[in-house]
Amino acid sequence: MNKKIEHKIDSLNLQDYYGNLSKKNKGLFLKYLVVAYDMNYSTIRRKLTGVDGFFLSTVERIACNEAIKNEEIWKN
Repeated sequence: MNKKIEHKIDSLNLQDYYGNLSKKNKGLFLKYLVVAYDMNYSTIRRKLTGVDGFFLSTVERIACNEAIKNEEIWKN
């Protein structure tokens, strides 16, 4: 993977992004991740909220970053 891409993904704090979303947009974001990337709803929600020390894997961070780039798709 390109070092610039890795740095951008690591520097983006996905938990803060998720935490700043409204309740409705959190649901839409999670639904998009479940449908588009076949993630487990409960697991990804737990990892994005930082509950019990759960952390996103590299693949999950890449998927979340892509979902943020496609924000106009899942927010509508």
